[in-house]
Amino acid sequence: MKKFEFDISKPKEVVSLMEKEFIPFLLENLPFLKDKCFIFVQGSVARGDTIDSSDIDLMIVLPQQMKKDHMDELFKFKAVVEENNVEIHFFAKEKLENPEIMWNDDVTLGTLYESIIVYDPLGKGKKYQSEYNKFPPKILEDKIFSAGQEIIKKRKLIKGFLKRGNNLGAVSNRIKILKLVLSLLALKRNRYYGKHLYTESQSDPEAAKYLFLIDEILQKIQTEKADKLLDNLLERLGNEFEETNLLPEKFFSTWKWSNRVTKYQISPRFL
Repeated sequence: MKKFEFDISKPKEVVSLMEKEFIPFLLENLPFLKDKCFIFVQGSVARGDTIDSSDIDLMIVLPQQMKKDHMDELFKFKAVVEENNVEIHFFAKEKLENPEIMWNDDVTLGTLYESIIVYDPLGKGKKYQSEYNKFPPKILEDKIFSAGQEIIKKRKLIKGFLKRGNNLGAVSNRIKILKLVLSLLALKRNRYYGKHLYTESQSDPEAAKYLFLIDEILQKIQTEKADKLLDNLLERLGNEFEETNLLPEKFFSTWKWSNRVTKYQISPRFL
């Protein structure tokens, strides 16, 4: 196995070495991928926030049938390159070609948004990064409304759990509400929300002003005092959202359930 000298502390140099040396090596070993796929560096290397234990995450976008036809070769190569601290992920091209699926997968959208293209012979990767750059207005509206509805559901669940003496269930749903709040703050600026919601919010002035409230709630997350603090947080968030007019109806000022059906919803990962 060829050894690559990746210095994980220098993400830009890692990306350059991937383009110049690793990708040619990959195509030499998996020749059926040539001109049939596009490849991104994703994760901490793409974001430029690597630590000593970081992997180099590589996403290969290829036709689903090709993955099935060459399953053994792909996964054998994947296992071999792990010696170089490279973690390969495979992604179906057909999913990227389906906007309805993609707009409902915020985690993948966020990954695509922050990724760096290292192999794109037909320009497809750049095309999809452009197409999914941010939410169209109607989809954004659906996403925001969906997140608000989910918060209402979680608040009702908390009350039910407390009545039954299930504190663990209440705690779990309080945490989910905090994730949904961070998700809403990202959506408010038409940004994707990903795996690192809390960390990303720390560097975002709009979200950071809520973090002291979130931290206070987390300190009391196992007690009913957290619910009063959650009410205060949601009231403040609701007032701010009403000022933006992102939704046509007054929803966040009341936080009341609506029977409105949305085609595009909040990502299940956060529910």
